[in-house]
Formats: sequence, C-alpha cells, structure tokens
Amino acid sequence: MTQTAYSFEALRRAFPSPRPSGAALCQEVVSKGAANENNRRPADLDDLIHNPPGLDRSADTMRFAGEAARSGWTRDQVKAALLDSGKAISGHCLDQSDPERAADRAIDKAFAEMPGDEPVRFVPSPYVWTPAEQLPPLDWLMGHWLLREEVTFVVAPGGVGKTTYLAAVALSLVTGVDFLGKSVPGGPKRVWMWNLEDSIAMMTRTVQATAKLYGIQPADIADRLFLDTSRDGTPLCTTRRTSGGLSIDEQVQQGLVEALKARAIDVLIVDPFVSSHDGNENDNGEMDRVAKAWCKVAQAAGCAIVLCHHTSKVGSAEVNTMSARGAVALTAAARVVLVLNPMSVSEATKLGVDPDERRALVQVSMDKSNRAPADKADWFRKVSVGLSPGDNAGVMQPWSPPEAADLMPKDALPLVIEAIRDSDECDRRESFQAEGWIGFKIAEVLGWERPQSGTAEWGQLKLIIKDLEHSGHICAKKVKGANGRLTPVFEVAS
Repeated sequence: MTQTAYSFEALRRAFPSPRPSGAALCQEVVSKGAANENNRRPADLDDLIHNPPGLDRSADTMRFAGEAARSGWTRDQVKAALLDSGKAISGHCLDQSDPERAADRAIDKAFAEMPGDEPVRFVPSPYVWTPAEQLPPLDWLMGHWLLREEVTFVVAPGGVGKTTYLAAVALSLVTGVDFLGKSVPGGPKRVWMWNLEDSIAMMTRTVQATAKLYGIQPADIADRLFLDTSRDGTPLCTTRRTSGGLSIDEQVQQGLVEALKARAIDVLIVDPFVSSHDGNENDNGEMDRVAKAWCKVAQAAGCAIVLCHHTSKVGSAEVNTMSARGAVALTAAARVVLVLNPMSVSEATKLGVDPDERRALVQVSMDKSNRAPADKADWFRKVSVGLSPGDNAGVMQPWSPPEAADLMPKDALPLVIEAIRDSDECDRRESFQAEGWIGFKIAEVLGWERPQSGTAEWGQLKLIIKDLEHSGHICAKKVKGANGRLTPVFEVAS
C-alpha cells in the first residue's frame, strides 16, 4: 500500500480553530513537521522553565524534560524543576492529583530516549478506592453502540450498505432523534464524517437523501455535522513506514486530537479504516499499535470513534467479529463491534420474505460488547429516495419482519378455524414435510396457490401456524395412524 501524504494545511483549512490562539496553534503544529528540525536544535532551558509556550502544557513538560536530559541534567534535577511552584514549567505536574507521578512519567519518557546503561524504573500506582455509588456512569452517545473515549468497529462485506448506514447514524446523532431505534442520550451530538473512499459529491447525495426520508431540515443539523473526504483534499494516514518498520505518526495523532477538541466533536466516523494507515493488516503487532493509537485519540479528545472495516472473503457465511479482514488485534482493541449482514436465503424463507425484497434487507448486530449487555439485532431496508427527477440515492430505514396478523386478514380467522375443525386428521399434519401438512389447508382457505417448500409463502404459512398455536386457537396432539405409529397433528383448541 502506497503511503498517503498527510496535509496539516488541509486540516487547518477544513477546521480553523474558533479560539483566538488557534492560528498560532495550527502554525506550531505545521512547523513541527519540518523534519523535526526544532526538536533537534538545543533549546534555551531557561526560557522553557520560566516562559513555556503554554499552548499545551503537557507537551511543554515533555519538551523541557527531553531537552534537559539531552543537556546532561540528572533525573533529580529535572524533577526538582518540574515540582518547583516558583517555575512556570511546573504548572502541568502540580495540577495533577499526583504531581510526583506526573513528573516521573515525563522524566521516564525523556530518559528512555537517551542512550546509556541506566536501568529501567517502574513505579507501581496505588489503587484509589472509590465507593460504587460515586463512580460516574458510562457516557453512551447512541444506544450501547457508541461510547465516549472508546472505539467502535463496524465490520461489513463490500456492497452491503455500510456507508449508507453510517450516514443515517450520523444524522440520528446530530439531530438527537432516534429514528434508527437507538436512543441519543443528552440530545444532539457533534459528528465528523471522514470518508477515505468516496467524494464529497457522493457523500452529500447520501446525506441529503437520508435527510429527505426522515424529514430533517437545516435547522435540525445546525453546525453539528462535519464532512471531509480524502478524494477532495483531506487525506488521512496515521502511520509512517521507515527502514525501522511501522510507527505511529505522533504529529498526525496530535493534529487529530486538536481538531476534535477545537470543534468539540462527540463522534468521529472514519470510513474505511484500511485507507487510514499504512500497516500490514495481517501483522498482529502492527495492527495492535494502529488500533490502540486510535483508542488514545478517542481518550485524549473525549469522543467516540467509529472505524468502518471490510471483511475477509467469507462468501455466503454469516459475518461476525472474526470475519474482519486481517489480524485479530484490530477488533480486540475495540470495546464494541457491530457487524452488518445481508439477509440470507434461509432467513428470508423462515421470515416469509419475498426473494426480491430479501436483497434490500440488512441486519445490524452487536457481535462484541465489553461495556454493556449486547443489544438485540436490528433489521434495516435499503430504500431509494428521489433527489431530482430521474435521480435517486439509497437510504437505510428500520424494518421489522412480517407478523402473522399482517399475512392473514382478520375476517379470515373464523374461516381458517372452521376449515381445520371440519378437516380430516390426515390434512392437519404438524410436519411441514407431510403431504397433509396443515399449512396447505390454511393456504386453500386464504385462496393461495399450494406453496413449494422453501418459498416465501411457505415461510409465511409457518408464521401463521405458529401464531395460531401461541394464541390458543389450535393445539398439537398425537394420533395413531394406519401403521400404528403416533403422528403429530393439529386440532382446534377447546
């Protein structure tokens, strides 16, 4: 895979910071990219101690510790400066709940990058007891699918409609309306859709078609939706491949965090994940670093991140978490994994769905959930929405399997019951493989043609029989046949 050149300038143009100091902050991020030239030049330690830039105090602390280490300072000297309230550089550490631990972390990282034989030090962190009733609840952003500071993977085969589905998810979030059947706690959210496959024009068609289907107006979205695509000048590559192997691009990671914070983004959707890195998908070590780097971004920016991923060549098999293409480390790092499956032929038969309608139906299920019980699977139908005369775009819409009440008119129930009561036992067989299956008698009363096994009508008759039994209209019993064997049949319940 060819490495994608990442442009911070494109990111700055797309998301200018609303803060007065934003321009200076973006300029600092851009300047850091010039071959790390500034990081290699000796810094004025006195300036770093007393007049740090202050744009990111954590970064100031790390820079000072690194420069001090390179200048020959000892660990104790660096720590003394970081814990001295009379020095401006101490602000970040002293604001932490455990200043010494914060200072030690910065010092350990700085000296780890220095050559030498100094032994590695680890400082175990004491557990802080917190009464259960004082623990803050998890911040779910949409049902139990999206959790703040965590990563959700969406796994689906090509062509199933994942981009269309994610557009509906985004609009549900920005409007705060649960038209997908998933609540949006706390009201509307701010969402950044970053597509690395389609153009702005194609994504806009999908968004507008979804908005039209659900009656969404501009005021319902306000300034809460953001959309970028790599094809229109905003590429994304979170890794760098060098002679030493794959590494996470720290500048890109920091740029992402700052952009997410600047716009107070609640949910970032990256589609597809494969285009966002330059790693070997089959290498567990590389994918573990890539996936966990995204987890760090989610935590640092305080948002939920959705990564859309393709499946391996599963053929007609049902998609699950293990179907995700590449190393298992990818989905292992996610707290939630959603999988999209087209309706299979067997499911269509079971649910009594017409073969033509089956191709438009998709099931979304929570195949992995580490933070909450798994939700039930949901069905969606891909429908066509008109944009302009002769022009249409696909949209995902919730769908429910047909109920028996939808398949049989209410006024037909007495006729069905009477026909079952008056028929011979050999025409009321319970087994759908029998020549005298009760379903054939019901089809006759409803005016249907005798259905063939495996057809939609076959499945619909099974639904009707199951409903008649559950509602107490018919019950099963065993009768002795001509061969002396007991045979299950249905009869009208007393």
